This record gives sequence, C-alpha cells and structure tokens, in this order.
Amino acid sequence: MSSYPSSRPQDRNAFEVAIICALSLEAGAMIALFDEFWEHDAQYTKAHGDTNSYTIGRIGSHHVVLVHLSHMGKGSAANVAANLRSSFPQIRLNLLVGICGGVPFTNDTNDGRHEIILGDVVISTYIVQTDFGRQYSDSLIRKNTPLDNLGRPSPEINAFLSNLQVRSVQTKLEAHTRTHLMTVLATEDFQSAYPGVHDDNLYESIYRHKHQDTQACAICAKSMYPEDSICRSALSLPCAELGCDASRLIPRCRIEDKINKGSDPHSPMVHFGAIASGDQVLKSAQHRDRIARQENVIAFEMEGAMLWESIPTIVVKGMWYDFKNAPLKVIAYHERHPEKPPLPEFFARWASSHTTPATTPAGSPGAQPTDTPVSASDDLYGTTPVASPGHLAGWPASWLAS
Repeated sequence: MSSYPSSRPQDRNAFEVAIICALSLEAGAMIALFDEFWEHDAQYTKAHGDTNSYTIGRIGSHHVVLVHLSHMGKGSAANVAANLRSSFPQIRLNLLVGICGGVPFTNDTNDGRHEIILGDVVISTYIVQTDFGRQYSDSLIRKNTPLDNLGRPSPEINAFLSNLQVRSVQTKLEAHTRTHLMTVLATEDFQSAYPGVHDDNLYESIYRHKHQDTQACAICAKSMYPEDSICRSALSLPCAELGCDASRLIPRCRIEDKINKGSDPHSPMVHFGAIASGDQVLKSAQHRDRIARQENVIAFEMEGAMLWESIPTIVVKGMWYDFKNAPLKVIAYHERHPEKPPLPEFFARWASSHTTPATTPAGSPGAQPTDTPVSASDDLYGTTPVASPGHLAGWPASWLAS
C-alpha cells in the first residue's frame, strides 16, 4: 500500500510501535494496512515464555508489531502487556485499536460537531476504570482517590495528543482518514460498506427495545418500567419486527444534514475525550448516559485500563454496526469487516511530533418470543435497575457484542 523502501530492523529491539486488537475482525482490519510481513523471520522470534501471538511487519515507514488478544477484557490485556514488554522492550507507543461503544452527544450543544454517529472514531485523552469500586445493593460506588484513579498520559503522549487536537490538525486528520478509508475499501480482500444514514437511528434512552404489540409477547406486555423484564428474543430482533415507534427517534444534525442533501457519503469525524473502561459489556442506554454524565466520558471499551499504565497507550476505536447480527450486535458495518481507524495519518503525525522519528524509516430475524424473561439487574451507577438494553438507535455506537 505504500512506496516506502523495505529495510528490515536487525532485531526485536528496533520495534517501537505496537497495535493491540481484542477481536479477530479488528486485527483483520489492521492487517489490511500492512505493507510487509516479517513474523516468520528468525530474528523476530518472541522471548522465551511469551504466550502472545504477533503479526510483525511494516506499515508505511514504521516497524509495527500487532498483538492479538486471546479474549476481551482487562485480564487478557494485562497478560498481553507483560509479555509484549518481554519480547519488545523498546515499545514507545501502543495503540489499542478496534471497535467500541460511544455516547451519542458529547455535550449539550446539538450542533453536529458534538454528535457521535456510526463510523466515527474516538481517541482517548485519558481512561476511567468504571468497574473498580464498592458494590452496594442499589449501586456501585467507584473508587475515586488519586491512588485509585489511573494516571495521566506520559508527557510525550500528552504533547502528541495536544497537537492532534489543534483544529487545523484535526481537520487534516479527518480528511486523510476519508482518503485512506476509500483506498482500503476499494481493495478486493476488504469488502465493507457504510450502512447509510437511514439505518443510523437513535431512540430515546428510556424507550424499551421490546415487542410493542401487547398481543405478541406476554412478557414484554408486562414490561412498563426500566426494572421490568423483557423476553430474550427481543434482544436480538430488529426494531422493524418489534414495531418500535419511529416518533421516539431523536433528531441529530449530522444525520438530518445528510438526508436533506440527498447524499449518503461516509465522512467519519474524530473525537477526543475520556474513555470508560471496564469488564462489563454495557447494553443499557440509561446506564450509558448516567456514566457519561458522572465521568465525562465519550466512549466505552474493555481493555484500556490494564494497558494504560503498563505501556504508553492511546485508544483509537470506531463505532460500527453489524446488519447480519441485527440490532444490538454492534460490531462492524457489514458482515464481519470493520472499517479501519485513521492509522496512516496517525502514524505520520506521531513521527512528525518527534525530533527523532518513532521508528527508523524504511521503507436471526424471525425468531419467536421465548417464555424465558430477562432478569432485572442492579444498576451500576445509580438506583434504577435496567433489565434490557436500549434500541440500536439508543446505541448507535453501542457496546460491541460478546
């Protein structure tokens, strides 16, 4: 994909950039960016006792090691970080790359710039570990002392992120992201497509994703409040089959602007902010909004907390939707191929922010309702239990499915 000359590093000590992916579909998107692959070369054999699996090679002028997590969550991430350090001790930048859940509105200004829609990218400025605290009968109280909170980014990472957030730099980053995105999507082995603005719907967070026809399901018919249970089949059925009320959709400037213009191009925006990290897959729009308000976060993911203080880490994740797995399986835009984050431009910015480059240049719809109800669960951050997830639209950038 690039015209950089090939020059392989002498050994593992020459690698300074790592990418970590929790899912195979995420790793597949990253592998599509590689210009060369070197993991079978003897000089890059991993250290004794290292249980990680790597893809090693070059992206543009950068020598990169891609790390494949065995499974999602903080425990796997902690183990991977320790092994990565043993084999590649000179890593200066780690990118946790993949897909995540986002907060639809990052502040109270409904001006489009602060809306997160499908396909957008979030970049972490810091991480909040939201599942570290004391669980009471009605809520979880997060431990929030200086000793309990994760530290701030290293000076090097912090300066780099500050540079990226300059308005003119961010505009160029988004423009280059669109260019690189179109290039990758045009390749034969990476078939993906934006689902369109008409499939990016956002319902009110209190509107239940359940059978709306009271004759269709006895369990859903009894569900009137957030703590009430709904049938399990409703969790995987699309809004069209459940009869969800379109009048409960929330208008968004960016979506309406695309519809009014009669065009449907995918123009991802890049958002910077705090990202929540925890081992739970969040499926409740009400929980999402509550945590976002309390912690001032713009997205949710599952591995960053254990990487943040082990390796200099930046989280770079995008918002996707998988049609095949219907409405709450929010993982990829089409089939099982996610789009790629803006890594080529990101790498270029990282290299240019150093007097010495970071690396040496080288070149199932139709399911019937079940009689088994979904049990109500205790609220994580408040006093209101929520048994079911919100709509897909309530989570246009919802948690990726387990």
